Amino acid sequence: MHDGKTERLAILCAQAGGAEYLSDPSASEYIYESVFAARGINLTWLDSPRYPECPSLG
Repeated sequence: MHDGKTERLAILCAQAGGAEYLSDPSASEYIYESVFAARGINLTWLDSPRYPECPSLG
């Protein structure tokens, strides 16, 4: 079940005339692609590089 946040995001994108929404793959747990698709908006998952973790300074 959707909580409405994806719907609001898709509505804003559509109102702004957007045809594509870019997002980091970490958001795939809470952004529903079907909501964007229903409005004709392509949801693209960015393929950003992953940086190594910084060693602890302590």
